[in-house]
Amino acid sequence: MTFCVRQEMDLFAAAEKDTEKEFCLDEVTRNIISHITAEAACPYALHVDILLTNDEGMARVNHERRGINSVTDVLSFPAIVFEIAADFGGINAGSAAFDLDNEQLILGDIIICVPKIHSQAALYQHSIKREYAFLLTHALLHLLGYHHDDEDNAAVMEAKEEQILAKVGISRTDKVKL
Repeated sequence: MTFCVRQEMDLFAAAEKDTEKEFCLDEVTRNIISHITAEAACPYALHVDILLTNDEGMARVNHERRGINSVTDVLSFPAIVFEIAADFGGINAGSAAFDLDNEQLILGDIIICVPKIHSQAALYQHSIKREYAFLLTHALLHLLGYHHDDEDNAAVMEAKEEQILAKVGISRTDKVKL
């Protein structure tokens, strides 16, 4: 599994407390991707591109890719269309979704808005680690074909989010450390 986290904006730049700097971005990212792919029984090495950006960058991408003129917290752009969420049975190693140079399945792109991580962490009174982990988990599940377009799908996706976050030791009660 590989992932590339590009940072247009440092996740910790706006942190007011040094205690917020306690988590390792790469470690949290790797743990979440590992748990999600294990849960999905993914038989392939994966590649995911993750961009951390600011409000302006997120608004630009949201406008360019979706025609929406606003800032959002997270966007995901799947490289694969799953008929059934997280069902890798229909994907073969020779498909266009594979990077033939390194034999990795390209899952897609994730864009996360850093100011939204901070504002939502404050709103929900939990750590930026928890908010980053949640947004990453949510986006990865979208890349795997999960959606929240109706109540049933939303319930399935929310249960998966909580299950993954619990497995990596992050819960809704992961409060800001004082």
